Amino acid sequence: MLEILKEYEVNGIALALIELQCFFGISQILYITLGGLQQIDYISYYWMMFTIATATWEAGYLDNRNHVNSISRHLIDNKHHVWTNYYTLDNITPKKFAVLFYSEYGAYADREYMSRADIWSALIESTHALLCGSISFMACLSAILYCDTLYKVFISIAMGGQLMNSVLYLGEYSIQIKNKQNINYPTKDFPLGAYLIKRPFMYINVLWTVMPIYVSGNVLCTLIY
Repeated sequence: MLEILKEYEVNGIALALIELQCFFGISQILYITLGGLQQIDYISYYWMMFTIATATWEAGYLDNRNHVNSISRHLIDNKHHVWTNYYTLDNITPKKFAVLFYSEYGAYADREYMSRADIWSALIESTHALLCGSISFMACLSAILYCDTLYKVFISIAMGGQLMNSVLYLGEYSIQIKNKQNINYPTKDFPLGAYLIKRPFMYINVLWTVMPIYVSGNVLCTLIY
C-alpha cells in the first residue's frame, strides 16, 4: 500500500487535509461502532481522539528530532514552507507527517523545536504525550467499556494536564521572545509582529488552551446536573 502512495505527490496543504480526513473518518467509524463512546458529546469526543492522535505525532517528532532539524533549516535557507512544497502520499503516516508538521513549526513558529541541544521542546511534547495522550487513551477505553465514572476521572486528569502544559509552554515562549540570547527572539529574518501576527502557526496553541477548558467544563456540568 505504501509503495503505491509513493507514486503520487500533493502539496503540504492537501497532505494535511488528507491527514485530517483520515482522522475524522476513523474517529467517526469508532464512534458509530463502539456504543460506549456515544455517551460523550461530539466536541469532547473528537478532542479526546485528537489528543490521542497528537501523542502519535509527538512520538514521531521525538524519535526524529535530527531529521526535523535538517528539514527546518532547509525551509529557512530556501524560504520555503511545508504547505507549498510537494510530498509523496506515504507522508500521511503519523511518523512521517509529524516530521513535516514539526519542521514547519520549528522553522516559522518556535525554533527551539529545531534545536538538538535544547530539551525544552522535547520535554513539552513528551509530557503531553504521556500525561495527556496516554490518559486520554485510557479515558477512551473506559468509555468503550461503559465505565462512565472512570472515563470522567481519566478525561479530567488528561485535560487538566493539557491545560497546564499549554499554559507553561506559552508562558515560557513569552519569556523567550523577550530574551535577546534566545533563538526565538524576534529578528529581521524571524519577525514577531503585533500579537504574533508574523508567526501565525503559533495560533494553533489556542486550541490546546481553549479545548481542555471546554471538555473539563462539560464533564463538570454533567456532575452538577
